[in-house]
Amino acid sequence: MISSLYTEAGWQELALAIDRLQGGDPAEVFRLADAYAGRESDGHYSNLFDANLAINCADETEKPSRARIRELQAQWRTKYPLFGPSLAVGMLGCVEWPGQRDPYPTGKAVGAPPIVVVGTTGDPATPYEQTPALASMLGVGRVLTWEGEGHTAYPQTSCITAAVDAYLISLVVPREGLRCPAR
Repeated sequence: MISSLYTEAGWQELALAIDRLQGGDPAEVFRLADAYAGRESDGHYSNLFDANLAINCADETEKPSRARIRELQAQWRTKYPLFGPSLAVGMLGCVEWPGQRDPYPTGKAVGAPPIVVVGTTGDPATPYEQTPALASMLGVGRVLTWEGEGHTAYPQTSCITAAVDAYLISLVVPREGLRCPAR
């Protein structure tokens, strides 16, 4: 379900899968689950979940305790009933994670040219509020906003595609405050 919420096309796939499941055919639900997990036709999996575990466990200085995860699971069951409890349990891997946090440098990108930071107002995975925050942290960030739905904006619309391509190919920085409509 989670990966299907990342794009509007995914919503349609999820609706079809649920319809077929209600009719007794689970094949589409399994196909969506396999696609999310990076399962290949030969039964092998990508390292997506392993990579995400390493990344997520390295995000914080302090690792959550089992007791804290249980507290969050109970709180999130009420606050985020659809995904909260399972996402809380997903943090258990970090309890025993052997690696320590190795933060990347943060702060102003002194001397750098403008850095375009693209954000989507309806992104289910990356809150838009972090887009201007990152641009501000960089000091030279230029926010480019897509007023659409889904995770990632490029190349969802001609407006975003044109602005990003112009920046990457011709070094033309998007105008300050450029907002691209959903369609």
